[in-house]
Amino acid sequence: APIKQRVQTFKYILLHSDYEIRLNFSSNPQPNNTEWFYQTNFMKMPSNIQIPSDNRKFSTSLINLGNFNHQALLRIAGITKEDIQTKFNLHVGNAMGEADYKVNLFMA
Repeated sequence: APIKQRVQTFKYILLHSDYEIRLNFSSNPQPNNTEWFYQTNFMKMPSNIQIPSDNRKFSTSLINLGNFNHQALLRIAGITKEDIQTKFNLHVGNAMGEADYKVNLFMA
């Protein structure tokens, strides 16, 4: 199953800049379900972003790094204070199970 990790924190984000969140994870077998979720808290995350996607505000991709290692990328265009206050969660699933990777953002 995908290997779980602690909440990851990304700091020193400058407002109105483009920002990338890159999360590395392992999954054996390969993931068959990956998507980003976001909301103001980790308890309720109804808003999702498919991988891959590009809707001008958010763009995503999944990179196979080999040896069952992957990198999920979430790009946020023109990051705002509201984006920084939002919680992001990468959900990864495969035939063996699921894991969630939580992300906190902080301003510079």
